[in-house]
Amino acid sequence: MSRPVPNPGILEIAPYTPGKSPVPEPGRKVFKLSANETPLGPSPKAIAAYRNAAGHLEDYPEGTSRVLREAIGRAFGLDPDRIICGAGSDEILNLLAHTYLKHGDEAISTAHGFLVYPIATMANGAINVVAPEKEFTADVDAILARVSPRTKLVWLANPNNPTGTYLPFDEVKRLRAGLPGDVLLVLDAAYSDYVSRNDYEIGIELVATTENTVMTHTFSKIHGLASLRIGIFGRNGEPILTATGEVAQNRDRTSIALLNQLSGQYIGRFFDQRLRVEVGVRSPWFKRKLDQHCYTPVTSNFPDCYENPLALGYRIVPPTFNPANANPDNKDLWAPFKATYKYHKILPNVGFTYALNNSLSAFASYAKGLSAPRTDNLYRAPIIDVKPETTDSFDLGARYITGRFQAQATAWYIGYQNRIVTTFDPELNISVDRNVGKAKSWGVDTGLGFKPVRGVNLIGLLSYTNAKLKDDVLIGTVRYTVGTGPQTPLTPFQYLCSTLPTTGSANVNVCGRTAGKFIVETPKWQYGGRAEFHFEPMTVGVQAKHVGDRWATDVNDVKSKGYTTVDLDARIKLPFPGTRSQFQLNVTNLLGEHYFGNLSTQINAFGPGSVAPRFTPGASRAVTGTLTFGL
Repeated sequence: MSRPVPNPGILEIAPYTPGKSPVPEPGRKVFKLSANETPLGPSPKAIAAYRNAAGHLEDYPEGTSRVLREAIGRAFGLDPDRIICGAGSDEILNLLAHTYLKHGDEAISTAHGFLVYPIATMANGAINVVAPEKEFTADVDAILARVSPRTKLVWLANPNNPTGTYLPFDEVKRLRAGLPGDVLLVLDAAYSDYVSRNDYEIGIELVATTENTVMTHTFSKIHGLASLRIGIFGRNGEPILTATGEVAQNRDRTSIALLNQLSGQYIGRFFDQRLRVEVGVRSPWFKRKLDQHCYTPVTSNFPDCYENPLALGYRIVPPTFNPANANPDNKDLWAPFKATYKYHKILPNVGFTYALNNSLSAFASYAKGLSAPRTDNLYRAPIIDVKPETTDSFDLGARYITGRFQAQATAWYIGYQNRIVTTFDPELNISVDRNVGKAKSWGVDTGLGFKPVRGVNLIGLLSYTNAKLKDDVLIGTVRYTVGTGPQTPLTPFQYLCSTLPTTGSANVNVCGRTAGKFIVETPKWQYGGRAEFHFEPMTVGVQAKHVGDRWATDVNDVKSKGYTTVDLDARIKLPFPGTRSQFQLNVTNLLGEHYFGNLSTQINAFGPGSVAPRFTPGASRAVTGTLTFGL
């Protein structure tokens, strides 16, 4: 039986295994030194900036990280156009390997270098060549001795972790001088902020004076921003050009997203500290100033940065042009435009927690929320009429905790005004935010944890959701002729919702019967559990999760059946004296369940204005075995 075959080298990769820490005791914070977590945490200014950004997390960021690159450029004396930002150094390292390595090439790393180096190398079909170290320190001569005609890249962590050693800058320069000009030297300076020796340099000089050296850095270590995953690398040399000789870019636009917020909070404790009350109010002012410098295709989300589109046969259409009337040749463009959108709402919140005794507590809360349309979708046309979504959220619950038993139950309700749903239109190739009117959802979430005997942990989860739309929505128009009716027959989920012509023909609005229909992608029932057994030297765990039926259209004319997945994991310590070696087995989707993971939803799948929803298959069964040897 034929099946897809991974690229060479993929199956030889040993997974990166992060350090593990025990679960902290209640009220005690554990600093995970195996993951280089700083006990000092991030800067208060970084925390404040993060909180300010929380009001618009639904927005895509500016795609080139321009502001961050300019700030880094000022700090390190580099041209911002020679800096790239990514999701931590890991993404940058993989990007470099993907760019410069191919099947049969070689990349050199040192014996105790970062484990991601061989992973990134082998993932691209290249060979990882290991250079020995001297007293746990990178050896320049050993690296140079392993250079061959197939060598394309050298990885160097300086300083290195976990050995805590570094190469003086004179040695780094000797390494660069000894490497061929077509070999890229990658200086991984993630831990540079911890070195205070006079003979150490981060590598800025080599980056600025050569075209075959890059330096990577991260905000995850001394800056304490590990969970945000921010990595950078800088390079010198000419910018990357397209086949036409232009600087490569897929977007040219300016976005200014401003959030000014006035907020206040009161926290009080009463009845011998048993009752905690929180009362607050927020008043955010969102302002988005958009400047689209390029032309926007009516049938695509992606702009075209043409100098003279008319000479290429394109047509410029007015800002009010309806995409449904676009010409099939896809030559309709909106001209560069500017737009400003403002959103404001006063958002109160109140909540309390009351400890009935040392084990049992009750809680309740109310909060009003605001969600604005996504910035990327505001760029899809000169005029966007999507209204911001507001919510009223209530919850009421109880929590019970003892040494061997934990339980929690929460009942909740959310009322939506101008509910926003994002839909991908495969015919127009665009994502569209749309309001579906009022909606309401309520449900119950429960969780249980039990430790019947030492070495056995049992967890169970159950969730019920009832989420329905309250309004019908406009789908589009249909040609209606007196005497014969609509040109395209309507389905039972549709009806004509505007005045019918008395003579001849005319376009008539078609609405979908969405009032009372279940909200898309929302299962009514979800439940699952996990059982874990730990008896030296083995730990075995099995977990299962059921996701109920989900609707793929607002009118509920297409349903995705529910599914159940089961995963298994087992770990056994190996009896090698003086080592921490183990074998781990992971089996995902143990029973081979066939199901759809993500749904791309639509209003209706049949009748006038219909667009078929899309379904993404979930992961099939996968078995992974990992053999780890450690001192």
